[in-house]
Amino acid sequence: MVDPATDLNYCRLGTISDMDSIVVSKSAGIVAKFNAARLLSGFGIEMVVGTGNAENESPFMENEGTVTRVKPRGQRLGQMKSWIALAAASKGELEVSTFLADNLRNGRAVSILVIGVENVRGLFSEGDVVTVIDAGGSILGRGRCRISSARLSKLVGALGNSDISINSRTEIVIRCDYFALNPMLAK
Repeated sequence: MVDPATDLNYCRLGTISDMDSIVVSKSAGIVAKFNAARLLSGFGIEMVVGTGNAENESPFMENEGTVTRVKPRGQRLGQMKSWIALAAASKGELEVSTFLADNLRNGRAVSILVIGVENVRGLFSEGDVVTVIDAGGSILGRGRCRISSARLSKLVGALGNSDISINSRTEIVIRCDYFALNPMLAK
């Protein structure tokens, strides 16, 4: 464990505006704090990192000598996206086509339509949050599904059947209810 009082290599970083420029390798506790800071800053939330035991140390104080402030680097999320990204439990998975996965990975604001869903996993109801994955199982993001898993499985299964009429453009996850996982947040 690093002791700031005795370790000459220890330094407080003051204010950090670019988390990607920081390499942390001191202790598991510090690594965990900076991983949390990296995650929150990506969501547009400022974080204050401190030891918690220094005299007069408080995240509300402006004494930069006792804490490290991590500035937000992303845009603050609205309530719905915050809930989808951070709080809601994922009830299932949608495996999407390679074409759709590439669009989502590249930050395109697109809704997920029936025609873009390759596979449905898990049991979920309309309005539940699901994890969106590519064919290789990599997580692309999370979204609030507008159709239950039972109904969606039937629609996806019927896509190749010319005897059944379905609307392949039915929206499963609308873009405003989708949160893309930024690869930088997973570092």
